[in-house]
Amino acid sequence: MKRKTNIQSILYFSLALFFCQFTFAIEDPDVLLKKSLEFAEKKDYNAANELAEKAYSIDSTRTDIIIFKANLQAWQQKKDSALYYIQKAYNKNPKMDYLYDSWLNILLWNKLYDRIHDVVRIASENGYKNEYNLFVKSLEAYRGLGKYKEAYDLISTKENSSFMDSTLVSSIRNEINTLSRSKAISAGYSVDCVN
Repeated sequence: MKRKTNIQSILYFSLALFFCQFTFAIEDPDVLLKKSLEFAEKKDYNAANELAEKAYSIDSTRTDIIIFKANLQAWQQKKDSALYYIQKAYNKNPKMDYLYDSWLNILLWNKLYDRIHDVVRIASENGYKNEYNLFVKSLEAYRGLGKYKEAYDLISTKENSSFMDSTLVSSIRNEINTLSRSKAISAGYSVDCVN
C-alpha cells in the first residue's frame, strides 16, 4: 500500500510540475508572440489578436510586441489601428530598425505614398541601416504618386548605383519607364487633339 501511495505522490508531483511549466510557458511573451504569429499565418486573426494582447499585457515595455500588433492590424487591413501602433512604437523606441521595415510596409500596403518619403527621412535620421529598403520604398512611392522624373533622378544618383543589379529595382525601373512613356504619349495625344 505504501508503494502505491509513493507512486501516486510521484504522479501527482509530476503532473503539478508539468502544469506549472505549461502555465509559465503560456505566460512568456515570446511564446505568446510565436503562437500569435502561427494563428496570423492561418488568418485566424481573433486568436492572433488575443495572444498578442496577452503578450502586451504581460510586458507593455517591449517595442517589438507593439510593432507586431501594428503588423497584425495591417494584415487585417485595419490601417488606422496599424498606424496607431506603429506611432506608439516609434514614440517608445525610434532607433529600432525593424520599426521602419514595418512602418514603410504599412504605408506601402495602404497606398499612402505621400507619407513614405517622410518616414524614409525619419528612418535615416535615426540611423536605420537598410539603405536598399529606403531606396526601394522611395522608388515605389514615386511610382505610386506618378512622379516619374523624381524616380529617374533617384535612380540616376551615383550613391544608388549599387542597387541597380537588383531584380526588384530593375522591375520597378522598367515599369516607371513604361508608365512615363504612356503618360508622355497620352499628354502628346491630348495636345494634338486640342490643336
